[in-house]
Amino acid sequence: MLLSMTGFGRSHKVFGEFSITVEVKSVNHRFHECYVRMPRQLVKLEDKLKRLVQSYIKRGKVDLFVTIEGSPLVKQKVEVNLELAKEYRNAYQKLSSELGLQHTIDLSHFLIKEDIIMISEMEENTEIIEEAIVGTTTEALKALLVMRENEGFGLRTEFERYLTDIEQILPSIAAVVPEVLQTYTDRLKRKF
Repeated sequence: MLLSMTGFGRSHKVFGEFSITVEVKSVNHRFHECYVRMPRQLVKLEDKLKRLVQSYIKRGKVDLFVTIEGSPLVKQKVEVNLELAKEYRNAYQKLSSELGLQHTIDLSHFLIKEDIIMISEMEENTEIIEEAIVGTTTEALKALLVMRENEGFGLRTEFERYLTDIEQILPSIAAVVPEVLQTYTDRLKRKF
């Protein structure tokens, strides 16, 4: 079976609160090169995806793009350091009483302190996400292979048409070969 070197495959899947889109394209290249672009949190998956691509495509330059929407990779969590907030409150009250200042403490005093209210990122369990990416990538690669097969079939049809054309004109070429050969032989004899 004749396969084209160029192709494109795309797969989009929804998994509850997030979705994954994988696009893969290939072009002619002497060797196998694979470039993977995906969220940085999944960089550890890059080698696995490259091996998966190579199991489907042996030669050519391949670009693989992984996009995750509704990203489940990182969840943000707000944390409050209550002990530290109490220490600040005590310090404000002490300053106020020691210096004889009339000042009330409100929430805004605490909100400007970065160490009292902190936003942290927690990595989610990536095993489910990794499996989803591998499955979606497999579907995109299969779609790319279908496109390469279809283009290969078109190329084969075109080559067969060229061969038929050549076979049809071969008898007329063969008929003039003795005459052309004699003409060139005569020209060479005249020169020497």
